[in-house]
Amino acid sequence: MPNYFEKTTESKRPINNFGKITTTPTELMEGLFGQILLWTFELLPYLEEKSIYPEWDIKSMLYGEQPEYTVIPGVLDLAYTPNTTIHREISFNLLRDAHPYALGDDWNYLHKLFFSYFKIPERTLQIVDKIGLPPNTLGIHYRGTDKNKALWDTNPVSQEELLILVTDFLKNHLEITNLFLATDEYSFVEKTREQLPDLTIINLGKIDFFKESKHKTSKADRALVDCILLSKCDYVIKCSSALSGFAKILNPDLIVYRIAASKLFADIPYFPDAYIPKLTSLNPKCQKILENLFENDWSNNPKARQCFGRGFKTKLRFSYYSRFKSRLKLLKHLYT
Repeated sequence: MPNYFEKTTESKRPINNFGKITTTPTELMEGLFGQILLWTFELLPYLEEKSIYPEWDIKSMLYGEQPEYTVIPGVLDLAYTPNTTIHREISFNLLRDAHPYALGDDWNYLHKLFFSYFKIPERTLQIVDKIGLPPNTLGIHYRGTDKNKALWDTNPVSQEELLILVTDFLKNHLEITNLFLATDEYSFVEKTREQLPDLTIINLGKIDFFKESKHKTSKADRALVDCILLSKCDYVIKCSSALSGFAKILNPDLIVYRIAASKLFADIPYFPDAYIPKLTSLNPKCQKILENLFENDWSNNPKARQCFGRGFKTKLRFSYYSRFKSRLKLLKHLYT
């Protein structure tokens, strides 16, 4: 497997800088991957097209430390040296409204795009290297707690259902001797150890619910470490979660399967989960479980499948008129 985390020399590309992209600490109050990194990623096609490599000051009360609450740079470092002589600040949300992009399933392109702007901090890579993962490891991401109540987003997956599917998968992949479990419900780790005692179970320990944890920087670093470790597994089986979906961005060659519906998110499929292949099985019991879990998946919508199901790098979102209004608002913000 290629090493997508090897140290690279700093980019020497010309930088057309238009200032610093900023948020307030209360503008991004959802998940690190599902909102902060995803929304940031959705800006990159526009920035790349214009050869813009700005300063960033992305804040979040959930993941940044007082008094600044800065997350980017921090959780991620920049892959380039920005021009700091331009002091104009640009609203993250206004820029996103004016230049909204949907991201597709060209994983190699998206990997290169992401890493042309950001890199994983050395402290995080050191943690990953210290943990290490043995060969023949299946990664499993069980996202419980609030995700199992988000019926607008996906269908709830029980621990029992996931373990039935994992056990079936293992019967067809006898080389697997280790499981790496990433989960926000530690009881899933205990249950897996009980039901699969012959396998080596690797887990980094209990974590707090992301909206309640007081250890903000370590919480963000832990989420990124889980994502990186998943990206280094031989296979991954996952519930609906952007954290494990981003493992495919980190490693485009990762063989990863989702086991639950990714329902349409406003006008688009929910990236990156929507484009992760569905798990399949020849076992009738597993087929029934998967049929129920994939109910109302975006791919079952003919219009959505026609627009987004043929493979693409990026696409502009919303109507021309909506984008035009948002761009006027952005210009007013910049020049008044």
